[in-house]
Parts: sequence; C-alpha cells; structure tokens
Amino acid sequence: MRAFMLMIAGLLLGPGHLAHAQEVPVAEEPPVIMRLNKVVLDTEAANTTGSVKTGTLCVSSDKFTWNGFGESGVVHGPYQRRFVKAMEVTGFKVLDGSKNLFAGAAANEDGGYAVGVILLPRTVEICLTMGGRIKGRVVSDVEFQLFDNTTKQVAHAVTYSGSAEYPKFRDDANFGTLLADSFADAAGKFAADPAVLSRAP
Repeated sequence: MRAFMLMIAGLLLGPGHLAHAQEVPVAEEPPVIMRLNKVVLDTEAANTTGSVKTGTLCVSSDKFTWNGFGESGVVHGPYQRRFVKAMEVTGFKVLDGSKNLFAGAAANEDGGYAVGVILLPRTVEICLTMGGRIKGRVVSDVEFQLFDNTTKQVAHAVTYSGSAEYPKFRDDANFGTLLADSFADAAGKFAADPAVLSRAP
C-alpha cells in the first residue's frame, strides 16, 4: 500500500507534472504602438541649394536656391512605407497607414506614440532627361517629433541628416522618390536613437 502511495506521489510531483506546468502559456504584454502621423516639407526654412541639369550628358548647370513653396504636406504613402521598414528593427508595433487609412484612430486613445516629421531638403543636385529619367543626389535634414499619446506631449525631438543618391539614370523614380529615400536614411538613424529605443517594449 505504501509503495502504491509513493508511486501516486511520484506521478503527481514528478517530471511529467513539472513539464505540464511549464506548458502553461505566459500572458504577453500588449505591444507599444507607433505610427507616422504627418510629414511636412518645408523648403522655405531649408533654403535649399543645388543645381538642375538636363539632357543625357547633363551639360547645363542651372544653380538655384529653392525657397518658394514654404510648408506643404507630402504624399504620405511613400514615407509611411519607408518608416515602417526603418522601424522593423525596434520592438514597436508600427501601424501601416498606407494600407489602413484609419489605423491610427483607435491607437490615440490607447497610448503609444505618434511621430511628426519636418523634412528640410538642404542640397539638391539632379539631372533630368526629356524622357523623364533622373539621377542625382539629395541631402535633407529631417526633424522627428515623438508624441506620447498618454501624456499628450512631445516626449523627444531630434534632427538627423539623411541622403539619397541615384548614380545612374532611372526611369522608375523621380524627384519625389529621391526626397523620400533621403527621409528613409534619416529614419534609420531615428530607429536607432537610444531615446526612442528606451520606450520600446
């Protein structure tokens, strides 16, 4: 009888019981939401300089200072996609507004972060052909503002320089993609910012 009781106790407290206990799933913490809220192109404050050349030989060199458009919104989708890609290395759950136009509406009430961007193209050196192909280089300063939806305050503001270059003519790109790619370069630096990563789960 005693041996039988010991056998029962072994079954209850033995490795099989412990293994079963370890299989109980641990509740996961909710993700920390981040979304790109707005991108503003500010060419007036940027005081952009550079040159625009034309033709396949890029022989002309028209120097310019671009300060006429002031602040304007930009097409959000290309910047959103680049932002999502840059933030993949962090622990944030980034809402992709290019696929869901109302993805950020609920997130504002539940905490998380929104990011506002001011894009300041400093240097533009491009060459355009009559066929619409482009090559060249853009250097931009990109100001990131990290807004805490819980405290309703800007928790962190930082500016990073970003650059993009198309060394050969491309017919699948334009000046807008060059600007967006300079943003992508700066967004990668924002994603590695210690003040940003400290807020990730």
